[in-house]
Amino acid sequence: MKKLGCGLCGCLFLFVPVTAFIWYLKVINELPTHGPRFARASSPLSIPPSGNVRLLAKKVESSQNHVTWEWTIVGDRNWTSATSGKNGLVLSGSYPFNSTQASGGTHVWVVQLDVRSSKSAVKPSIVMTTSLRGSNSSGVSSDQEMTNISSDVSSAVKVERDQDAEIGLPVNVRLGTVAGKPITLKIER
Repeated sequence: MKKLGCGLCGCLFLFVPVTAFIWYLKVINELPTHGPRFARASSPLSIPPSGNVRLLAKKVESSQNHVTWEWTIVGDRNWTSATSGKNGLVLSGSYPFNSTQASGGTHVWVVQLDVRSSKSAVKPSIVMTTSLRGSNSSGVSSDQEMTNISSDVSSAVKVERDQDAEIGLPVNVRLGTVAGKPITLKIER
C-alpha cells in the first residue's frame, strides 16, 4: 500500500499548501487597504436617509479668550453654493449624487465659529468669524467685531446645537448665539 505524504517526514502533502493558503488569507485580510473605505451605515459620516442631513457638533477650543466650534454637515445630496449675510450662512444649489447634468458640488460641508477677545485697549470687544467650507474648496467667511462686550469670550458664546443630530430638509438651524446675536445655518433642499 502506498503512503500519502512527502516521503521524508510522512506529513500529508496537502498540509503545507493549505496552511500556507490560510496564513496568506489572514495576512492579506489584516493589511490596510489603499482603496476607498466606506463608512458603515451606523457611522455619523455615512450618507443620511433621503431628505436629511447629519449635523455633527464638535467643540474645538474653549477658554476665557477664545472659543471655536465646528459643525460638519453630511448630506444626502451635493450642494454647490455657500453664502453669508446678515441672516446667517446659507447652503444652496443642491443636486442628487447621480446627476449627469450638474457637477462641482459636495455633500460634506463644515461650519466654523471662531470667537476671540480683541487686543484693542480702547474698549472691550470680541471678534467673531463664521465660515462655511465645502470639501470641494468652495466656501465663504465673514468677520464681525462686537464692541462694548465683556472680553470673557466663553460667557458671550452660547451654543444651542452641541449634540450630533439628523435633520430633515429644508432647514433653518440656529447653532447658537454670540453676545445675543444668533448664528444660523439655512440648508436648502
